[in-house]
Amino acid sequence: MARTKPGREPRGDREARKQPGRPPLGDRDVHTLRVPSAHMAHYEAEAARNGYANLNAFFAAQLALAQGLDIPDWARPRRAEQDQHDQQDIELPLGA
Repeated sequence: MARTKPGREPRGDREARKQPGRPPLGDRDVHTLRVPSAHMAHYEAEAARNGYANLNAFFAAQLALAQGLDIPDWARPRRAEQDQHDQQDIELPLGA
């Protein structure tokens, strides 16, 4: 069940909204995770080494794996080709 602020509709897909920016990642909850400072360098290195888009995706994927749950699409490691394609999508022409 999607939780939204009163008076706000849940976000739809990108085309329906006609707004710029990345597409919505689906219904998610927020939780602050505190980890030992001494572990952060390890987590960051593992996330980068395994191709995760960001540390949040790494944590979500690892937690899902540990609990035997499906990994959300947005939390899957990214391939180099996908990153290159995404970079091409955001390049804008220069000049007017």
